[in-house]
Amino acid sequence: MSLSFHTFDPATRRLAPANGAVEAYPGGDVAVRHLQPAPAGRRPVAWNTGGALDFAALAQWVAFHEGSHPVLVMPYLPSARGDHDATYDAQGVARLTAATGIRDVIAADPHSDAWSSVAADHGTTVHAVGATQLIAASPLAGMAWDAVIAPDKGAVDRAGAVARWFGVPLLTAGKVRDPKTGALSGFTAPGGLTPGRYLLVDDICDGGGTFAG
Repeated sequence: MSLSFHTFDPATRRLAPANGAVEAYPGGDVAVRHLQPAPAGRRPVAWNTGGALDFAALAQWVAFHEGSHPVLVMPYLPSARGDHDATYDAQGVARLTAATGIRDVIAADPHSDAWSSVAADHGTTVHAVGATQLIAASPLAGMAWDAVIAPDKGAVDRAGAVARWFGVPLLTAGKVRDPKTGALSGFTAPGGLTPGRYLLVDDICDGGGTFAG
């Protein structure tokens, strides 16, 4: 199960574990049990660590904490990469997430604006932490880089922002993705690549095909 429950203390800016367990009836219906109200001054937080979200469990948790301003943290917005698919994967999941009643979602470097835009249309705000913010708060910020590499054209904006933050050049590689199968091919190295230390910046690493290519 990828959904866990916590409380957030604004004074110390720390999360603490909270009671709550996702269980199921024999027929398979989801039931969230053992919940307790958040202590005074704390906000209830649900954290989704995987690519799939249990909408039924989240809806029950949100209903229990109604009035306490619950927050959903999802470093990866489920189905975000499907924003251009014929089945509108990202848009569908955004609508389902908003339908649980959650009104605030925190995400890390969303793939595109499609998920956030549809969620906003249904009353849910996505608070995005961008790639530059993430890197600035990590050990990578203290390292010396010769350039930042965008693995394809789709990564140019986020990788370019990081390159500007470091004050180094941006180099752009290339690849081709088959929209029907997802297969990757046609990898090209960026021009001007010489021996050195490079930071490769992208938003989603799942099977690792882009990085390996």
